[in-house]
Amino acid sequence: MTPFYTFRRSTLLLLAGTALASSAIAQGCPATVAQPPSQAVCAGATATGYQFAGTGTGFTWTNSTPAIGLPASGSGNVAPFATVNTTNSPLTATLTVTPQSGAYAPNPYAYVPNKGNDNVSVYNTATNTVVTSIAVGDEPLSVQAAPDGMRVYIANSASDNVSVISTYSNTVIATVDAVDAPYGMALTPNGQVLYVANRDDHSISVINTITLQPVDTIYVGQEPVGLAVSPDGSRLYVCNSGSNSVSVINTADGSVLTTVANIGGAPEVLAVSPNGQRVYVSNLATDELTVIDATTNSVLTRIGVGMMPFGIAISADGARVYVTNFNSANIAVVNSGNNTVDRFIALPGNSSPAGISISPDGSRLFVTLENSGSLATVLTANDQVAANVTVGAMPVSLGTFVFTPLQPCNGTPRTFTITVNPTPRMAAPGNSSVCPDDAVAVAFNGTLPGSTFAWTNSETGTGLAASGTGDIVFTAVNSGSADLVSTISVTPQANGCNGPAQSFTIRVNDRPAAPTLTRQGATLVSSATTGNTWFVDNTQIPFIGTQTFTPTSSGVYSVRVNSNPCPSLFSNAINFVVTGINDPVLERNLSLGPIPAGDLLYLRTGGLTGPFDLRVLNTAGAELRPRQRITDNTAIGLAGLPAGTYIVEIQQVRTRARFVKTVVKR
Repeated sequence: MTPFYTFRRSTLLLLAGTALASSAIAQGCPATVAQPPSQAVCAGATATGYQFAGTGTGFTWTNSTPAIGLPASGSGNVAPFATVNTTNSPLTATLTVTPQSGAYAPNPYAYVPNKGNDNVSVYNTATNTVVTSIAVGDEPLSVQAAPDGMRVYIANSASDNVSVISTYSNTVIATVDAVDAPYGMALTPNGQVLYVANRDDHSISVINTITLQPVDTIYVGQEPVGLAVSPDGSRLYVCNSGSNSVSVINTADGSVLTTVANIGGAPEVLAVSPNGQRVYVSNLATDELTVIDATTNSVLTRIGVGMMPFGIAISADGARVYVTNFNSANIAVVNSGNNTVDRFIALPGNSSPAGISISPDGSRLFVTLENSGSLATVLTANDQVAANVTVGAMPVSLGTFVFTPLQPCNGTPRTFTITVNPTPRMAAPGNSSVCPDDAVAVAFNGTLPGSTFAWTNSETGTGLAASGTGDIVFTAVNSGSADLVSTISVTPQANGCNGPAQSFTIRVNDRPAAPTLTRQGATLVSSATTGNTWFVDNTQIPFIGTQTFTPTSSGVYSVRVNSNPCPSLFSNAINFVVTGINDPVLERNLSLGPIPAGDLLYLRTGGLTGPFDLRVLNTAGAELRPRQRITDNTAIGLAGLPAGTYIVEIQQVRTRARFVKTVVKR
């Protein structure tokens, strides 16, 4: 038969209904173990241990190859161990793990989540004592016991996860993520599907309890809280506190069949009658218990039960519905036959009763008292409080928390392998020294085919990340006045194994400060006294290293300093216009007028062959009008420029000859 965990989601949800005759149940032992992953490690390295997950509450295992450093057999989880391989080939050990379930206790136990302590109290209902406490996630709110008694699921509302507790060992054996502010939970009758209400996400997470993986998300109304599954597993009912409604979901395909509106006010918790014909909903805001006809999905009636009704428990015959009234400090006993309150069971004053669960034989009610941090036991025969025992801070305990665990049995075993491989090695790369903005590339080579490399870097100021994998490629950075040194440790990896790390350095030398370029008359002056390299239009001017430079042609000038191993950044640029040197041909033929000019200045080309590039600049050389290409006589627009002196530069494109003239705008 195809294993459950390989089913498609549709098949999984189909199991939620009539799967009580599934192979696990029919074979007499529902204990399962999730498939452990195989692994490969290097000789001498520590193999990862195995925390077995599944519905089993205990596990035994055997090992085919003790030569890898692991004993031939054991029980429980496999702890990390130092691997051994004295051969020249991989050693592969086959491990077989067998799941086991726990024994039925002689009496029921209560698993009570304490929201204020982030733990679960395990309470022996026969002795009325807390036997242990189990640390779980943050602010555990709701609880759901598996039908087979092997597990307890705890929704941790503040850490966004569900803790899975083995009742055999009373330890957390797994944590399920992929939930958002989890509130209420519900299990299908066979325990193979867990539904979790995500209050903040307005959705329901559907969890496969064998693989403990989400298989679907169902979106419902606003702020879903309480959940309940019909006895036949075909329907999931969802309290939408923010929408004042109940969603009815078809568990076969996850579709919302209908939404029952106007439930009451802030519906919080719901429960389904044993015959599946009635759904009972507590309404915090209206102090009512709403009764829904599950056949027609319509509201039958609303029953006033007390102040802030919360938890609901139903007797096995469906005749009595017990409702905790948080602000009334009592339990309303509702007659399901005529939908009236028969009586109230008083609880200790100011106790704020919240969660309620009924013993398997129906003789006792167990009620969490949030304000007093205790668990009260009420005898259903006479409505008397038989015990009230402290369990922890704020035990809300929404859900089913009283049950009897199951006897031991062996489930279907699973096999996996551990392979011990040789250790990869590599030669240490050499140290290097670079300048800022240099492209740096370091390639790694290992002794084993297919080796990969993981590295860390001590100094991210050089432009290299703090860590990475593969070869190193980056652009060097150093914005300070001192050298920066990255010490890099690289670890070779192959077949999932780490070899010995090698270290090397990359020094990024500091860069001299960028000089400042100023203009003094017809001369450009660098703020650096030595080491200057001059540039015009981004092209180096050869053989010029002086502090000053007098241009003989117009252009954009800059300077940088060459010292140490690295050059500085470029200085500020100055657009230098040589106004005293004009090409004689252009001087004879080109004319500008009128001068002084108004908003228009006219250029006459005198019949010279274009094209020409034309610019308008201020006396400091700054460009005021973008470069314009012309071929003949043209009008130059000066509109928007204030009155003053300007420079017009004209360059013949073909000859690169220049004509510069100073003009005045009135």
